[in-house]
Amino acid sequence: MRYFLGTTLLLSVAATITGCGGASRPPMGYVSGVVTLDGAPLPGVIIGMKPDEGRMATAITDSKGYFDIEYIKGEKGTKIGPNTITFEWPLGATTTKPIPKGYTPGNSTNKYEVKNGRQTFNVELKSDSASAGATPADNPDPAEPLPPKVD
Repeated sequence: MRYFLGTTLLLSVAATITGCGGASRPPMGYVSGVVTLDGAPLPGVIIGMKPDEGRMATAITDSKGYFDIEYIKGEKGTKIGPNTITFEWPLGATTTKPIPKGYTPGNSTNKYEVKNGRQTFNVELKSDSASAGATPADNPDPAEPLPPKVD
């Protein structure tokens, strides 16, 4: 009995120190949307949203260019505040469509302000040959206004 009580106490202390629910999460905003390249959906691209401080959240677009950002696998969202958005192809991708240089990891200066709650970021990329950079597309749901882009 003494062994059982000692073990229970030890486990309780360990759970309190390490936390039962895993790492604590920062305040989160939930971001989804559609990515297009020169007006066409961009399927299979990896999207990264990197806050000024903290971990990057990612998603992969579906066949229609739709994405839903995840903080970690299975947990939606990204840290609220300014987030730099990047795009890249997965290793081994067979596409011939280059990502515009202004949106690639290490080169992007495109920031979007993520707020608490749900928001839609529709991002229209333009090929470097068409024009540099990109702008948020019109939001199809006026009930969910696009967050302002942070310069």
